[in-house]
Amino acid sequence: MKKLFLILSLITITVRILGQETLKRQIDYLGCTTAFIEYKNEIAESYYLTRTWVFIDKKSDTPEKIRLKEFCRTGENRLDEMLKLYGYLLDTVDIVKLLKVKEDVEKLIEKQKYIMNALRSFESYDDPLIVFDVIPPVEYGGTVEKLKDTIILELDKLIQKIQLEYVDYIGRLNTNQSSAEPLKTKKIKQLLDLMNVSAEVKELLTISNKSGLSRNYLEKDIYEILLQKYDKYYTIGEIDDLIAFYKTKTGKKVVKVSKKMLVETLSEIVNSLK
Repeated sequence: MKKLFLILSLITITVRILGQETLKRQIDYLGCTTAFIEYKNEIAESYYLTRTWVFIDKKSDTPEKIRLKEFCRTGENRLDEMLKLYGYLLDTVDIVKLLKVKEDVEKLIEKQKYIMNALRSFESYDDPLIVFDVIPPVEYGGTVEKLKDTIILELDKLIQKIQLEYVDYIGRLNTNQSSAEPLKTKKIKQLLDLMNVSAEVKELLTISNKSGLSRNYLEKDIYEILLQKYDKYYTIGEIDDLIAFYKTKTGKKVVKVSKKMLVETLSEIVNSLK
């Protein structure tokens, strides 16, 4: 019996734990939504800080000025970083729109830098010509405000779409998880067949032929245990992911190599216990 328990333990260890893509996708949906909301808020804040720059404390290191300078320094590259992280969640139309948003952000930052530079000296704060030149376009429907409104509108549309897609994705996961048992069981059996589990169990039991129990019963028993474990720990969507993997060239090699490795290991362990 000790050898049988050892075999079962090693079988459990060799279960292929892949299925992490579903969890990663859920986390990325939430991360993507949060990132775009934060970016939209930074766009809005940068606009208001730019509009009131002339009225902010004349010191160059106030918190407001530091935040605006930092946005102007990094804002152009932030969308590239988000696309790199979450681009796989977006379709081609969304990506094209985001590239247009990036162009508008670059224009917005260029305008913001102009205002900041125009008011960089103490004298500028007291120059009515500069104040008149800067404030009206910004405060009363000028280029900066129009750019800000356009960017925020497009980001709002994208955020709403991502949120709806996330809700739909979770809904499909829940539907899969509550699907009829026969369908899920059928898929798990398909996966176990691709993993060549039955043949592995037979070979392992051949090594441990001194267990004293019926070999046919043990094969069925172990197979049923694996069915239950896959049903417990994997959704039907994750089972589909595993099936797709084990149909690949690499997946087939994993089955072939892991079987040899496990049989060789068990043979050595069983022989050492004699």
